[in-house]
Amino acid sequence: MITIDKLTVRGSDGEMVAKNLKNKATIELGRGDKVHIQGANGIGKTTFLEMLTKGKCEGVHLKR
Repeated sequence: MITIDKLTVRGSDGEMVAKNLKNKATIELGRGDKVHIQGANGIGKTTFLEMLTKGKCEGVHLKR
């Protein structure tokens, strides 16, 4: 299970903005479940997933 309570986004002007989420987002995936992340090439989709699964994102808490 992954719980997200803080999110940082990059605006179209390139500026990073940190957002504290009012409601925590909880994602629970089981064996065989799939995740679809859509976006242009080179925007960091794979890096984002790697950081999530390794617990290297501030505001993200993993429960294994």
